[in-house]
Amino acid sequence: MKFKAQIFRSVAVAVMSAQLLLVGCASTGKTVGNLSEPEDSEQLRLRADTAYEAGNYNLALKHYIKVLAQAPESAEVLYRVGFIQEQKESFREAEQAYSDALELQPEYIPARLGKALIMLRKGQVHRAFSDLEAIREQDQERLAAKLFPANEKNSPEGVESKKTPAYRSSLNRLEKGGAGLRQYNAAETSDADSAETAVVPHADIQKVKIRGAEQDGPLLALDEHSPLACYSALGIIFDLWDRYGEARDHYSLVLVVNRDDAKTLNNMGYSHYLEGDLILAEHYFQRSVRAKPEFKRAWSNLALLYARLGKHQQAERTLRRVADTPDAMNDIGYFALLQGQTDVAKRYLQRAIDSSPTYFGLAQDNLRYAQQGWGDGN
Repeated sequence: MKFKAQIFRSVAVAVMSAQLLLVGCASTGKTVGNLSEPEDSEQLRLRADTAYEAGNYNLALKHYIKVLAQAPESAEVLYRVGFIQEQKESFREAEQAYSDALELQPEYIPARLGKALIMLRKGQVHRAFSDLEAIREQDQERLAAKLFPANEKNSPEGVESKKTPAYRSSLNRLEKGGAGLRQYNAAETSDADSAETAVVPHADIQKVKIRGAEQDGPLLALDEHSPLACYSALGIIFDLWDRYGEARDHYSLVLVVNRDDAKTLNNMGYSHYLEGDLILAEHYFQRSVRAKPEFKRAWSNLALLYARLGKHQQAERTLRRVADTPDAMNDIGYFALLQGQTDVAKRYLQRAIDSSPTYFGLAQDNLRYAQQGWGDGN
């Protein structure tokens, strides 16, 4: 049967790992059960789900493989296999598992979202956008049905909550770069406030008007069942298309539900940066690092923003929180080079080389560019 072949192809690596584990146990003289004897399917599923919810993905995957061997036609199990494979960065296997789940249940939102985020990671932006837009429309219809029960068309059943590992880490998967700053593509963030960034955040917006042709009218505020990663990913795509207002509309919706989501705050800052509003960009980067002090991406973005503003010492102090000295000096020097500040670039790039003269070839290359006047437009 073709479908079963697809299932076992998508988890083949995990099956081989489980077999190796069993061989290792046998070699130590420990008793291993006969795998040909079927285990109780309900107990298997319970053990798998318990491990999954606890974040013990290796154990969960082992049990889910056994569940699929007995009952392969479970969209939820296939989705969870895909999610686990994605955490292991086995993206091809993850995409296959999501596809298998969608063959069983074409409108299963978690699998559809997982596959769309992988497509976005692969650069298939328009394909991802089509699926993400459909997921958003379905969620908006569900939210409208809550407000107007007589017209109810959808229910939250089957939609995994943002509190599950799926949605919580979906915001972590997106990553995008531009002009030295990086934004979580994606979607998975303690300094004091700067005196010049006392602005009113957008986190209390209850509904927003989408200015593109695709959405006529306001979007409803999200709830605990909304797929936040979908809205965050759409925001990233709108930023890619230079539709910054629409991007921030989507980030704002996410922040209504979780005002301290560090990665969405980082995305909001990046969007303001792209449009040239550096004060608001700084505000949101600072909020991001306060929400999650270990979030390296936001610290790097904040440091490079300071470099663009000419605050090089502040940039250096900020970047050293998350980078070794050679990396920090190279990044600041490179950004100064992009800004045409060749003297500053030479100083920081030389410091990068002095910090690690043997391996830091990248800084040496950048220094050669600076010495040739590349940053001055040559």
